[in-house]
Amino acid sequence: MRSPVLSLLLAALPSVAFAGNIPVQGTLFSGGTWDSSNTYTLTGDVTVPSGQTLTIGAGTQITAATTDGMASGTNTSKVELIVQGTLVVNGTTASPVIFNCANSTAGCWVGIELSNSGSTINGATISAASTGLSASAGVSLTHSTVTGDSTGVSISGGTATLSYDSIYANVNGIAGSGGTLNVDHSLITGNTSYGVSLSGSTGLLS
Repeated sequence: MRSPVLSLLLAALPSVAFAGNIPVQGTLFSGGTWDSSNTYTLTGDVTVPSGQTLTIGAGTQITAATTDGMASGTNTSKVELIVQGTLVVNGTTASPVIFNCANSTAGCWVGIELSNSGSTINGATISAASTGLSASAGVSLTHSTVTGDSTGVSISGGTATLSYDSIYANVNGIAGSGGTLNVDHSLITGNTSYGVSLSGSTGLLS
């Protein structure tokens, strides 16, 4: 029998009539919209399946648990946000969308993993992940901050456009192992191992 919590989660929370913290894990079969009237705790891996979209509004706070309640994904002990469909993050400079972990140390959760092109992340802060943003398909990351991660951004395929971002105080800043990486008007500083490493990626830094 499906647990009551998981049943709620799999409904993708398209509309919520109350404010509070919502635990989320499993597959969002109908996509969904999250907004700042609630906070969201990823208690296990969350998957946005192919053909579905998760939209996150300005000021929304998402916190990953320190253990993976689903015991699934590429890392069965840490939480992943797995995007096989589309992720649309509509944060602003004044009201960013926060992706963090219950323990704010680097590697507390896996991070955001994108395997389908078309996701747009604007006005986000991504921290405490093994890799803040990992993309094997096209993605746009703009006006965002990636900090306190083991690796800030990793690109292995598609075309990634990073504009007006701050990628700082990670162990590794940006790693490119494939695809095309275009970075403009971005601050990449204070990453302890390297700022940008391209091995198999092409692109332009301006």
